[in-house]
Amino acid sequence: ICEHLEAIHFGEITRLLMNVPPGFMKSLLTDVFFPAWEWGPMNMPHLRYVTFSYSVDLTMRDNGRFRNLLMSMEYQKLWGKRFALRKVGEERVTNDKTGFKFASSVGGVGTGERGDRVILDDPHNVKEAESDLVRTSTVTWFQETMSNRLNDIVKSAVIVIMQRVHEQDVAGTILDEDDSGYCHLMLPMRFDPTRFPLGYNGNDVGWLDPREEDGEWAWSERFPPTAKDMVRFQRRPFMWAAQYQQSPTPRGGGIIKEDSWQLWPGENYPQCELVLGSLDTASTEKEQNDASALTIWGIFRDGQGSPKAILLYAWEGRLEINDLTILVGLLCSVEKRPDAEYQRALALYNRGDDQVD
Repeated sequence: ICEHLEAIHFGEITRLLMNVPPGFMKSLLTDVFFPAWEWGPMNMPHLRYVTFSYSVDLTMRDNGRFRNLLMSMEYQKLWGKRFALRKVGEERVTNDKTGFKFASSVGGVGTGERGDRVILDDPHNVKEAESDLVRTSTVTWFQETMSNRLNDIVKSAVIVIMQRVHEQDVAGTILDEDDSGYCHLMLPMRFDPTRFPLGYNGNDVGWLDPREEDGEWAWSERFPPTAKDMVRFQRRPFMWAAQYQQSPTPRGGGIIKEDSWQLWPGENYPQCELVLGSLDTASTEKEQNDASALTIWGIFRDGQGSPKAILLYAWEGRLEINDLTILVGLLCSVEKRPDAEYQRALALYNRGDDQVD
């Protein structure tokens, strides 16, 4: 973490996403020690920090820690001559060199506040991670509001540090964008070699996970593998995968394991006893909503008479509810028709984002 924060300071990167387990000192390092290091040892007290979290209580807590560190006898003895503190509240700490550190929250006060470092520390409350409304609102705020809080659009830096809570959380949104420009530091509690593609030579800072053994612990001195809580947490696969392994989907799959899936070997589907269509609809075409999705499933029996399920077809797209009705009619029709209604339905189908046949 320190190596990547140094890369921010020296301008090697300006966008940083760090995914680390809880208890890894992420708030102390990023929101307390790093600003104090830049103001004092690096002699840059003019730098301004705007910090956000899902709760203003957390950023104000860290501002208080930051203030206490700056006012400590040891810090003052070493670096006190480089700047003088002016305001030392928990919401705002300022100095006589125009630098400040401001604490706010997701969706909270922040209009007009711009920083050389914009820090987002835990944007999601774990308790609300499954709420589509709350999570989507947080992601929208990150994309449209927080990212505009920079003093210098080229040189100023954005730092996001968090544990993963959902595939579509802020980190997931950043990772889904090929041109996001973010350097990614990902520290799973237990080493997982499958997370690093063949030929991977490190991130933008050149960092590589030094572990080599599958399952090797990250910080066994602080989190002993035999500790009761560590054993208990691993029995909760979704929580462990997201918060500790930084992968919201457990390795090998969740309820249905990856090993349970096979590709159908031939071109002709088996004779099915039951065919079921499942349509998950959206009401509008808006991009901020989930797409509509349709899957067709079949139930058949193998050579030993055991029941099997097969995914016959899948489609997703963004359509109005009336257009979905026309589309379903097309997919349920037995033969192609030359009429205009069929041609319109076919055009709607071709607008789908993905078809798997």
